[in-house]
Amino acid sequence: MDREEEKELEEVNKAFMRLARELMLSGVDPSMIAGVMSAGGIELYKQILSPNEYKKLKRTILGYEAPRGSMH
Repeated sequence: MDREEEKELEEVNKAFMRLARELMLSGVDPSMIAGVMSAGGIELYKQILSPNEYKKLKRTILGYEAPRGSMH
């Protein structure tokens, strides 16, 4: 990752953390925020990865092959 990509990553992270902080201050449960952010990330990966790459990602995250239908 070059310096420009690192800077972009840092800015994206700051934006997400700013949103999370705002939501927490408005009373949203932090575990709900974390769950939504995680699910959103998984959904983005599903859209940009090939089916095989997505399957490998699920195996890596879950540590095993999930039963059919348990993850979309």
